[in-house]
Amino acid sequence: MRRNAYLLRVVGAVVLFSALQAGAQTSSSLRPKHPYMTPAQIRKGLPETLPPERFSYNRYIESGYRVAKRLPEAVAQQPCLCPCQKANH
Repeated sequence: MRRNAYLLRVVGAVVLFSALQAGAQTSSSLRPKHPYMTPAQIRKGLPETLPPERFSYNRYIESGYRVAKRLPEAVAQQPCLCPCQKANH
């Protein structure tokens, strides 16, 4: 139970930090180094998250995916740091 509360606090802090960073940009011509979903993309629909049960071998990862499933708008604003951009991720 405490771990879920901790995980929710961490996700909340990351979302708050991301919102502050987005608000700090003064020019719309600035492109973030790591892409995230724009409001227009979010309005089109959010991608489905992977099922948390898929990660039952690691309870921390499974909890993270449970939170992601409950907060899809917050997850959509997290920048993608993997090298998948070449594959149109």
